[in-house]
Amino acid sequence: MVATPGHTAGHQSVFVDTDGGASVMIGDAAYTSEIYRDAEKADLSNWPGQHANRRDWTRSLKKVHEMRPRAVHFCHDTRVLDS
Repeated sequence: MVATPGHTAGHQSVFVDTDGGASVMIGDAAYTSEIYRDAEKADLSNWPGQHANRRDWTRSLKKVHEMRPRAVHFCHDTRVLDS
């Protein structure tokens, strides 16, 4: 479990270690793969509930990016981002 505040104050994401590297169930930290990819430059005009605190949200996404997960699973996007 990794604290990823921003969407909500107590939001957490789940990292799972696999033989191929870590995967993250990002929850609501990023609704879609585009939002995750673009992070602080993401167009959130269609996603008004993406964050309650933009500064904390941006920091959380940066932290997840720095952990370099092999795969990112989204709650609001059926695609899985493999890196």
